[in-house]
Amino acid sequence: MKYYLLTIFLAAALFGCKNDSQDAADSAQAETVTPAQPTAPAAGEAIANPSNYKFPDIEGKVWKLSKYEYDGKSNAPFEQSVLTLEIVEDKVSGNAGCNDYNGKVVLKDKGSVSFSAIASTKMRCDRRMTQEVRFLELLESANAYEVNPVVLRLKGPKGSLTFRNDGH
Repeated sequence: MKYYLLTIFLAAALFGCKNDSQDAADSAQAETVTPAQPTAPAAGEAIANPSNYKFPDIEGKVWKLSKYEYDGKSNAPFEQSVLTLEIVEDKVSGNAGCNDYNGKVVLKDKGSVSFSAIASTKMRCDRRMTQEVRFLELLESANAYEVNPVVLRLKGPKGSLTFRNDGH
């Protein structure tokens, strides 16, 4: 009986010993950015036939943030974070670097845009939170856009967001 209890105790003690660096790697992996919708295509791919959209240069694509301007300073996103934007009809969704977000969007001819009812998940991601707060603030304040097949730029009184879509 002693050996049986000793074996159980040793097994429990060994099971409790974990490598902290592996925990950190697991935690970092858990914070890996995922698309807002699990069925969304990879960045650069079209979601559906562009002829179905009123604004085919913008809608149905997953745009990846390449830089943003905030308080007059140009910034690149952190290397480990992929910030995305996807517009389909009157809905916007994506990932703000840590949390998924969604809301409503109104695109108009001649480069006018407005975003509203932006909501996001509430996961905390240390260094990336400042970037995420700025991203969402710039998105909500955007009132104009410029687009070509590869670049989408959203502009507003607080700064700008520049996205790329390198798909073919």
